[in-house]
Amino acid sequence: MFARANKNDASEPRSPASNGKPPPSDTGGDSLPFSHLDAERFENLVHQLKSAEFVANGHKVRRTQGGGDRGMDVVVYSASGKVVQVVQCKNYKERFDATALRKELLKLALNSYCDASILDMDPVVRTISYELWCPGGLTDPAASFINTWPKDWTAAGLAKDAANVIKSYSRFKDIDWNTAGEKVVSEFKARVRPSYFEGAEISRRVRGNLPVYENFFQGKVVVPRDDLITVAKYAVGAFLLLMTGVVAVVVRSNRPDPAPLREAPSFQSSRSGLSQCKDAHVVVGTARRDWSWAWMRQVLLASPEFRVLPKTSRAPGELFFKVYDYDSGHDVLVAQCDGDTCAELAATYKKLVPSATPQSGCGPNPTYQGNGRGFSFFDPSDPESNLPDPHDRIESCARLSVCLLKVDPSTQGDPGIECQSGKRKFDLSCAQRKTCSEVVDCLRERP
Repeated sequence: MFARANKNDASEPRSPASNGKPPPSDTGGDSLPFSHLDAERFENLVHQLKSAEFVANGHKVRRTQGGGDRGMDVVVYSASGKVVQVVQCKNYKERFDATALRKELLKLALNSYCDASILDMDPVVRTISYELWCPGGLTDPAASFINTWPKDWTAAGLAKDAANVIKSYSRFKDIDWNTAGEKVVSEFKARVRPSYFEGAEISRRVRGNLPVYENFFQGKVVVPRDDLITVAKYAVGAFLLLMTGVVAVVVRSNRPDPAPLREAPSFQSSRSGLSQCKDAHVVVGTARRDWSWAWMRQVLLASPEFRVLPKTSRAPGELFFKVYDYDSGHDVLVAQCDGDTCAELAATYKKLVPSATPQSGCGPNPTYQGNGRGFSFFDPSDPESNLPDPHDRIESCARLSVCLLKVDPSTQGDPGIECQSGKRKFDLSCAQRKTCSEVVDCLRERP
């Protein structure tokens, strides 16, 4: 029943470092550095996560053979051999667009049309769950295509993309979309329910599975031996933290750093541990080069206790942000502040963005590539200009989520991720309200 799966796919995929490249480091951003994993390693990561999720229920999880995935990279089968879930992996740095999304879905739909056993559905489930795992995110039209499914899944609307897919694969050469299109569309719509997962949610799942996390990413605090002299300068404050188990410093041999960047010594601290620090920082996270840091902007707009300044300041409540180069396509956002303020910022950001893992520390700022550049989140003189663009789903979801968690800390789950993935329906127009109280009132009025 599983002949179409890769028979060489072991239950424990090879270590991601076995190709000679050490795993990338987790810098504590909202998203892990998935761009440093090649396609095969990313599919292995997804396979391991899905195995952990389903095998205990008697399900079987298989990867499909490279080059012939038929629109699915990882497949979950029930104990009886029926398809329960399909995962398609697209580990791109750029956003996945609507045209590419339609073609991927059409590829699977046409394969199922040619061979119904490909999506041989378990009668226990009403539909097969189709998950698109895309760390680089989706464009707004692509996200809308899934969030409004199956509104735009029509034979007429898909005709142009279907013609391209049929032309690209010899196994579809006998299909005439004009006569078969309606059947292909209706059968697939009845069987499949698509959803998508972007970098922050995938990162949350990886960090929640320690064996997978350790296998694919370096999450330990590491100090090169050459930096021990620098570490000593800050050891007085750190020593007490070490004695209480707050910090773990791992000394490694003086080999070239595996990550493309190297952090200067930075000690994880509790809020009290930073209280005497006058030269603190918070590593907020990493993101692609054109990212607007929407989540941090909404956290700051919802938290007037913080004041963002255009230059370095160590006064209580005042923040200065700099962006450093992470690699050729990504940046790192770092906040500079006094110890109490940095500790409070990290705690607030974590509370309002549950999937985030900000890192606060005392000592010199992490030394990333270049000198960094100041970053301004908003215009304090024009509050309305700081509201999300009505067409920007990501930042609208960020504002709705931040305001919900700010006004009602008992809110369950991660509303931001659920909003972006379409798992929960929110009225995005509520994000245009001026205050968080007004945002939440709007959401409650429009369930």
